[in-house]
Amino acid sequence: MVDGLERQLRVHLGIRLNMRSLIYLALGASTVSAILPVDTPSCLAFAPSSNTVNFLAKGGRAALPPILTSPSDWPGVHRTAADLALDFQRTTGTKIPVKNLTTTSASPTSSGPAQAPLSAPAAIIAGTIGRSDIIDSLIDAGKLDVAGVRGQWEAFSLVHVPSPMPGVKDALVIAGADKRGTIFGLYTLSEQLGVSPWWFWTDTAPIQRSNGVFLVRGSNCSAGSPTVQYRGVFLNDEQPSLTNWANEKLRPAGSDLPTFRSNFYMLMFEVILRNKANFLWPAIWNSMFAVDDPMSQFLADYFGVVMGTSHQEPMMRSTPLEFNKFAQGPYDFSTNAENITQYWIEGTQRAKPFESVFTMGMRGAGDVPLGDSTNIDLLGKIISTQRQIIQDVFNTTDQTSVPQVWCTSTHLAACLHLTNEVQNYYEEGLRVPDDITLLWTDDNWGHIQRLPNDIERPRWGGAGVYFHVDYVRDYKWINTANNVQSFQQLSLAVEYNATRLWILNVGDFKANEIPTDFFLSMAYNASAFTPDNIVDYQARWAAREFGSTQLAPQIANIVMNFTRLAAMRKPELVDPTTFSISNYREAERMSAQWDQVLTAAGTVMKQLPARAQPTFFETILHPINATANLQALYIAAGRNMLLASQASNSANAFSDEVGRRFEADIALRDEFHTMLDGKWNHMMDQTHFGYSYWQQPMQDSLPPLARVFTIAPALAGTMRVTIEGSKGAWPGDNVNNCANGYGCGDPVLGTLSPFGPTSRFVDVSPSGPLGFSFNTTSFTPWLTVKGGSASLQSNSVPHRIEVGVDWSKFPSNASGMQNGVLRVTSSVGDGVNVTLPAVMTSIPQGFKGFVEGDGVVSMEASHWTRNTPVHDVAFVAIPSFGTRAFDGVTTMPGLSGNFTPAGTGATIHRI
Repeated sequence: MVDGLERQLRVHLGIRLNMRSLIYLALGASTVSAILPVDTPSCLAFAPSSNTVNFLAKGGRAALPPILTSPSDWPGVHRTAADLALDFQRTTGTKIPVKNLTTTSASPTSSGPAQAPLSAPAAIIAGTIGRSDIIDSLIDAGKLDVAGVRGQWEAFSLVHVPSPMPGVKDALVIAGADKRGTIFGLYTLSEQLGVSPWWFWTDTAPIQRSNGVFLVRGSNCSAGSPTVQYRGVFLNDEQPSLTNWANEKLRPAGSDLPTFRSNFYMLMFEVILRNKANFLWPAIWNSMFAVDDPMSQFLADYFGVVMGTSHQEPMMRSTPLEFNKFAQGPYDFSTNAENITQYWIEGTQRAKPFESVFTMGMRGAGDVPLGDSTNIDLLGKIISTQRQIIQDVFNTTDQTSVPQVWCTSTHLAACLHLTNEVQNYYEEGLRVPDDITLLWTDDNWGHIQRLPNDIERPRWGGAGVYFHVDYVRDYKWINTANNVQSFQQLSLAVEYNATRLWILNVGDFKANEIPTDFFLSMAYNASAFTPDNIVDYQARWAAREFGSTQLAPQIANIVMNFTRLAAMRKPELVDPTTFSISNYREAERMSAQWDQVLTAAGTVMKQLPARAQPTFFETILHPINATANLQALYIAAGRNMLLASQASNSANAFSDEVGRRFEADIALRDEFHTMLDGKWNHMMDQTHFGYSYWQQPMQDSLPPLARVFTIAPALAGTMRVTIEGSKGAWPGDNVNNCANGYGCGDPVLGTLSPFGPTSRFVDVSPSGPLGFSFNTTSFTPWLTVKGGSASLQSNSVPHRIEVGVDWSKFPSNASGMQNGVLRVTSSVGDGVNVTLPAVMTSIPQGFKGFVEGDGVVSMEASHWTRNTPVHDVAFVAIPSFGTRAFDGVTTMPGLSGNFTPAGTGATIHRI
């Protein structure tokens, strides 16, 4: 079956796409040093030393080292062992054999059929405790100690064992406490070899091990139970991008087969397990997981993935599609309970043979509230009916043997609303049985709305988190998740013991590999993450994905700056007014930051080897380029509208820029779609311009733009003068020149002082058909003028004059505000006087700190001089936690054992 899957994927994807060995055998590429998988020690080395055992010598050997398994083990273990063998081929050019043994002959008491003698000085032995004869015989012989992992959920022992059996001098032995424990141990070696968990989805090139592979003597890469028991992803809002891609790549041309069938889900199962996750909510809106392809549910269990159904699909049914297809009557339990009950029974019977987590409760058809008449009694009856179904179908009174979850949410298009729709019922006494997991949600923006309280934390079923990096109402296009914010919120979930189940809404999946990797890494081992090592995590991720420890810190910095900027305002929610054109140079500062991160990404792209460039383009460069272009488009649109209101011809230049950037967006999309011979065609189909309500726009469209009539003179003259801090324009009347909008007088700039901005700007632009030149004359000795003269054509963009103060010339005996005046005069007779107020301020000698400037005192939260903890709680600074700032602060731990009345907790001060 494994070979068949490999052939199937090559037919659908490999041969058609001519992937130039970027995914499979990147042979002949330059060798790089060993890159450790994220947050794990290494049991493999790639250069010989006195502390290593030769496993696979350079160029291979006549007798290849095997991966040894037991035929009695789980099918998913055998499938993963075959993946590991293939990963050796991807990294070394040699595919090592996988062999089944019924016994190791490790002890005189071992039983079983006689084995052919092994001739393998080194081997990898993998199996599940209590399921694998070969592992159990090693334990019985005292060669393998599994006391630290036996009986633990998904734990594994991965250790060097000398002389494990006749014919084998050394082995790395993987002993899983359960089937996924063994699978995770095998994939740990794959990652240490240099095969990224994302090899297919991000085209991460395997690291070439041309010097051979060596086992580290005495190594121990064992792992205990994960932090979160069930952890996985939710494919949601999967139209248009993921659906269109799957239709083209995985469905025969002209076929009317369902979009998401087993050939798609096998790709998902593998990447989930390679990321040491175990759970999936499948695609929802035009998909019936268990109906569209009967093999999908079987293969999930075969691979080792636990299946569930989303927040609005109870009892393992794809609702409403399945209900509309198979059931009768309305999806209303108050009027159609009999048919709905039978519908749920059939879904439970269908799922019984497989490992599942059942979503409980009920929402209205199409993920809407049940209705105004819904009450506690009806909800209680629904859950009681579902519980009885589980008891009857599984023939058990022990409901804890069948995992169940009751989802919560804060918006109309999500789960049962324990924090909105049903929260009032919950507070009034509605409860679910103690063994059902309460799944709390974020606010769709990465802020968890509710966590279990003191009474709820000890519940047997515990609690979990439904988290978003995609949200249908506001952001679906591209990665905008700030991993640092996610860390802070998910840390709270761990502290509050909401660790039974974590599910991440990943949308189309392809655009969200970076936040998905982070979420699943933290779900697997949250203890590895601290406020001090988030940057280190990102650097280790970069080293793994791009094979370069030298560039990893730069890449980590780029990713953190990009996601910080993108999270400041999701691209779909940007409009021409988002960033101010006239105040605090906000739009310019935003543009400068985007230019900076884009330049840094472009520089790294050029330094990466060709084999790593597709991955960098997909995950970093394209998202930065596309988002920066979108931001610049809207800023240009804002300039266009403002300049048009100021009777400036320059409005037309920015209208033209908007058009160019709109075309650039299309070009960037096409570049993504055509790379790697079109492997990811359609993955950027998502619209992202023109959001006006909760639903995505049906087509990208430009914001409203203005064109200025340029062939006739403007009423106010040929020259337009605008100033920082105002939307007005001079000469002439403008509604923004003063409160009346007419008879307003000359413009006045904002005040300067030694501790505020160093200058204010005055912009000069054309109006009407004539070009002109202008000069600036200062009537005040202490005024400084930069760029005070220029010649403009009728189609010129605004020319900027920077006006400042030479404080050495400022009157030493001046008290209070002083006004400096300059005049801007055009060659065609227009003239405007501009006033710049200034005030000399001073500070005491030796003063250190933040001083008022421009009417405000501004400092970042992390600029404290005194941090006063109370009990065990203190403020900590986290890099890139802020958006406009580069860091932010929070209290840690988030859950304290000591009650602190309001106003008496931890504090930070600037003194």
